[in-house]
Amino acid sequence: MLKQRIKSAERSLTIVTMIMAVQTMIFSFIQIYFAFFAAYTPNLRGYLLLSVSFVFDSMNVFSPIALIVMSKQLRNDIFNSKNVENQPVSRSISTTSHQQPVYNTISTAIVPVYS
Repeated sequence: MLKQRIKSAERSLTIVTMIMAVQTMIFSFIQIYFAFFAAYTPNLRGYLLLSVSFVFDSMNVFSPIALIVMSKQLRNDIFNSKNVENQPVSRSISTTSHQQPVYNTISTAIVPVYS
C-alpha cells in the first residue's frame, strides 16, 4: 500500500515538475528574444507580447491548480463541501466549565446611552 502511494506521489511530482519546467523554458525563450533578437524580427514582437502575459499568469496560477488536480484528497475537500451536520464532532471535554456557546453570551438587555 505504501509503495503504491509513493509511486503515485512520484508520478504526480514528475508531471507537475515537467509542466512547470516547460512554462519556465517558454518564458525564458521569450525573455531571451526581447533581450537579443527583438530588433531583428519585429513581426514576432506582437505575438510574443500577447503570449508573455499568458505564460507569466499561467506560471503563477498553475501551482495551486496542480495541487488540486494531482491530489484526490484535496480535490474532495475543496469540491465536495459537506454540511456542518455531517462533519465529525469533537469528543474532547473542556476543562473550563464557564464556556458557553456564543448565542448564550450575547446580552439582549437594553441599556440607555447617555451622551
